[in-house]
Amino acid sequence: MKPADEGSVIRFQATTLIQDVGIRLQVPQMTIATAQTIFHRFFAKEPLADHDPMDIAQTCLFVAGKSQETPRRLRDVINTVYRYRNPDLPPLEVADPFWQMKEHLIESERLVLRVIAFDVDVVPPHAYAVHFLRDLRASNDLANCTLSILNDSCRIPLCLHYEPHVIACGAMYLATELLSVRPGDGDDEWFPNYGAHRAEVEDICHQLLGMYESVRMPANPADADSAQPTGRDNEPFSTPDLNNDIWERRMSR
Repeated sequence: MKPADEGSVIRFQATTLIQDVGIRLQVPQMTIATAQTIFHRFFAKEPLADHDPMDIAQTCLFVAGKSQETPRRLRDVINTVYRYRNPDLPPLEVADPFWQMKEHLIESERLVLRVIAFDVDVVPPHAYAVHFLRDLRASNDLANCTLSILNDSCRIPLCLHYEPHVIACGAMYLATELLSVRPGDGDDEWFPNYGAHRAEVEDICHQLLGMYESVRMPANPADADSAQPTGRDNEPFSTPDLNNDIWERRMSR
């Protein structure tokens, strides 16, 4: 498989910043996925070379927090991103550099909103996946693997080419192949019932596998702690119980 081009690697690094900083800020996964989608929408209209992708990633996370009603203070976003990008430097002091970063983030927010025409309405595929998994009586292992893959899927611009329910089917199908399981009644062709075609599902699987290969991520996120979403103190989230309505509400936020 050919290596990823430089632009794809930079986009992946920027969306990884969104994921990791979002976890440190303890925002819901839906907010993180929204920020990553806004990031992809922005660079679908703007050349990558014209902007600092890491700055835009920071801005998208700030914007997504507002749009998803899970806002984080501007100074918390700035400080957390600064520590993420400069782990060996002392904490940022409230001095001229901080105020410059604050003004830059405010200006960047205006830019991002203008470029995407204020389109911050995002329906991440996770909510669809939870519905499909429950409907097919999927195991917790399959649910955990599917949702981990979906978290990773937001790092590449699948959202620009496929509807969220189709992405959910693609991630779930890849999870079934990696785990060698069949959901529901064991039918291999379950995804047409949820509005996805085989060609779409297979293309999504190929793109996801290409992502894992090109950035040397684990081929099966369910087998590696590094691919699992983490929470406070860097502990992996527990496997979701699909019979738990609290989990469904959490993923649907």
